[in-house]
Amino acid sequence: MEDIHLAIQTPARKQDRAEVAYYCDTFKVIINGFNQFFADNFEELSGVIPTYMDIICLFVTTNDSSQLVQIVINCYTNFLAVVGKFYTDSDWE
Repeated sequence: MEDIHLAIQTPARKQDRAEVAYYCDTFKVIINGFNQFFADNFEELSGVIPTYMDIICLFVTTNDSSQLVQIVINCYTNFLAVVGKFYTDSDWE
């Protein structure tokens, strides 16, 4: 993720919006791919998903790129809407 952050910073300094958009879109595709993989394989991976969610939250709280953080938050919200229905209230405790 640090590599993607650096890749976004460099064209941003050159004010190359098309390149920044390309990297942001690529990052979004990667995160959504992970999310879809976990959702599709929920039964087998339900024990790993809370750790994945923790990693995503850690990324959001420690990254200084507002563009990347916004992408991750949007993807995370969509992911929670999908996998959240598979968990019971006691699972969230």
